[in-house]
Amino acid sequence: MRITAVGRTILRIPLETPVLVGSGLRITEREYLLVAIDTDAGLRGVGWSFTRGGDLAGEVQRLQPLLDGEDPLEVERLWERMAGAHPAASARGTTMRALSALDTALWDIKGQAAGLPLHRLFGGCRTNVQVLMAGMYYTAGRRPDDDAREAAVFAGQGFRAVKMMGGAAPFSEDLERMRAVRRVLGHDVRIGLDVNGAWTDPAQAVAHTRALAELDVAFVEEPLPAGDITGLRTVAAGSPVPLAVGETVDDRGVFAELAANGVAILRPDATVVGGITEWLKVCGLGLTAGLRIIPHYFPEVHIHMAAAFAGVEAVEYVTTAGGISNFHRIVREPIRPDRGVVRAPSAPGLGLELDWDAVERFAVKRYARG
Repeated sequence: MRITAVGRTILRIPLETPVLVGSGLRITEREYLLVAIDTDAGLRGVGWSFTRGGDLAGEVQRLQPLLDGEDPLEVERLWERMAGAHPAASARGTTMRALSALDTALWDIKGQAAGLPLHRLFGGCRTNVQVLMAGMYYTAGRRPDDDAREAAVFAGQGFRAVKMMGGAAPFSEDLERMRAVRRVLGHDVRIGLDVNGAWTDPAQAVAHTRALAELDVAFVEEPLPAGDITGLRTVAAGSPVPLAVGETVDDRGVFAELAANGVAILRPDATVVGGITEWLKVCGLGLTAGLRIIPHYFPEVHIHMAAAFAGVEAVEYVTTAGGISNFHRIVREPIRPDRGVVRAPSAPGLGLELDWDAVERFAVKRYARG
């Protein structure tokens, strides 16, 4: 079997409700790179990543000659080939996101060729996985009571682990929001707080975590930027709340540093870190260090790793209520949690069928295949 074509498309999908994240960024739309790799056996694999403002389509074009005519089943060799072609002058994040999409598409083909969903190809530990429901985003005019009502809906739907977004308001406001949520949920549901690296002073971050510990907060995600290893070590040493870090990390070496410096939960994202190939290595690194693993976002790919390995605690699902997330809009049968769990697909590969009419509708740049 040989690769015959590599297609790349940039999609821009507006959010029905704009959101504000901890960095202060107001998000009104999501832009994705979508790749499709075709083979002479009639198999097509897909992969994707957020563009985050980078020229990911250009990176795919640069990497494509390394894939043309190659055997798509030799995923590890092709990963090393693409990773070794990273030019010193280019932004690593852009290259790794493009590589991530291509690598995911190769694994999709490999699973299809084997006639197995990826979670069975990797290990087949289970089919149902607990969901970490991410919601309670900042939106215009939102109040703590709104967060409490949303959390109560999640609990009523059977979710036992939820995450609230923070960091874009003074900590006193986030603390009030967390109190409101905890009041309606009691202590039967675990609650995490994601501040997206908005805190910058390690000593202040420690003080914040101590206040949150009184509310039995399960974890604080990205208390500082992930690259601030020294600061994270300080926070981890003083925080009574576990720290979760890694959603933007695109370097296995950085994950090793996080694991060695007190981070309790690793949050690798296969669409960022280098695809499924590199995600599996980061997962092994974390499990060897005795850490908890909760992959970041995109359950469409991460359900396979979570279902394959017992050490992966949950998959994250960003609520679609209110139109604050939108990848599901290009999927024919989106993943839907049921009573707090999500079931791994039974179809081969990713088991993901894209709505190509929707892809065409949201495409802002479509490049010739070949």
